[in-house]
Amino acid sequence: MFNKSLHLQILRWLLTPLVFLVLFNAWQGYSDARLVAGIVTDRTLVGSAHAIAEQIKVTDGVVEAIIPPSALEMFASAYQDRAIYRIIDSDGTLLAGYSDVPGPGRMVEGLEPQYFTATFRGQPIRAVALRQPLIGVGEHRFALVIVGQTLHAYQQMIDDLWIDEVKRQFFLVVIAAALTWFGLNRGLAPLARISDEIAQRAPDTLELIAIERVQMELRPLVSALNQSVERVRSQIDVQRRFITDAAHQLRTPLTLLKTQISYGLGEAQADEKDRSLAAMKDGIDQMVHLTNQLLTLAKVEPGAQVLTREPVDLIAITRHVLEEVADRALAKHIGLSFDVETDQATILGSGAMLHELVMNIVDNAMSYGQDGGAIAVSICRREKLAVLRVQDDGPGVPVAERERVFDRFYRILGTDTEGSGLGLSIVREIADRHGGTVVLLDSPSGGGLLVEVTLPEGEE
Repeated sequence: MFNKSLHLQILRWLLTPLVFLVLFNAWQGYSDARLVAGIVTDRTLVGSAHAIAEQIKVTDGVVEAIIPPSALEMFASAYQDRAIYRIIDSDGTLLAGYSDVPGPGRMVEGLEPQYFTATFRGQPIRAVALRQPLIGVGEHRFALVIVGQTLHAYQQMIDDLWIDEVKRQFFLVVIAAALTWFGLNRGLAPLARISDEIAQRAPDTLELIAIERVQMELRPLVSALNQSVERVRSQIDVQRRFITDAAHQLRTPLTLLKTQISYGLGEAQADEKDRSLAAMKDGIDQMVHLTNQLLTLAKVEPGAQVLTREPVDLIAITRHVLEEVADRALAKHIGLSFDVETDQATILGSGAMLHELVMNIVDNAMSYGQDGGAIAVSICRREKLAVLRVQDDGPGVPVAERERVFDRFYRILGTDTEGSGLGLSIVREIADRHGGTVVLLDSPSGGGLLVEVTLPEGEE
């Protein structure tokens, strides 16, 4: 339940240190209570011992120990503690009290009292031993006064001092928990308002949340929500653009195909019907190519899908593409060459997208190159970049048109080669997704076009 409730999680993190603090204070309070109770008990014991010692007298060489009532009244309490005492001469003669009252563990020297704990007839006691010099019976004679008390009042004093304090502190924790819960409800109210605002929106609403209207702590969350909405918007825009482009580009081929069908149906001669069917086949091939290009463009556009990055061998991909177009090159008597000037060219990206990139560049080169001409493909490394170069001997692209040919469906006027105008758009989109660049240059041979793609290398 704690993991499902933000209120309870925050409350737990706030109160847990407070509870540990209360436990520490309870332990510290218990130690202080023992110290206070011990001081009070010891002062009572030494006060009683001094009262008894003052009444020890020597009369005609005889030591007399008289126990004043005030010395025992000091121990009077509601806990029925037992007061015990023993007074002995320096030679061990019992002068007064109980003979089995235990003494301190070591000899008492000087006039300082010596406190100790012991057991008297099965009960723990706290006691004090006090040395009282005797005057008139010798230079080194003294009386040893031992006064003890059972520990009922001592323990009760500890409990009174400690338990009441612990109760007060735990009561304060309960009050703190209640006030914290109230504060959490008030403090998290803006989050609840944002939740309600989003829940009340229409399903087709993609408006951003005004970040300036929320508290600073909530701004990262609101910013993340807005970024998510922006990604949804981008994906919707991609879909709408794809539908618009597809409808616009397919309308003309479909109209032409319909015309060719009508013409073929109206012809009685077999040769004319064959020519109509051949034209229809060419039109359908163009539509299939256009549809594939549109689908590829929809996949590589930003926001269309997450780019899965993995090490990809650009050399192997390029070699595979050249193998795929080898038959077409033979049919047009185009010579293909592949020059690899590096041991490896590993790109961290999508193998399928990079395959499309190379295929579109080579396909353009074959479409615009001369029959019987040549296409030179090479791969090299430039610092930490892999460079793909595809050179043809076609008409090339004028410098003024080189940026516009990357626009969708743009074709240079006067070009009689069939195409969709999407190939270079796809190439640039894929290169951008991989952090690379595409530039169009004049062919070093003096005619044709050189397409240079630069991609950052990744580690295996």
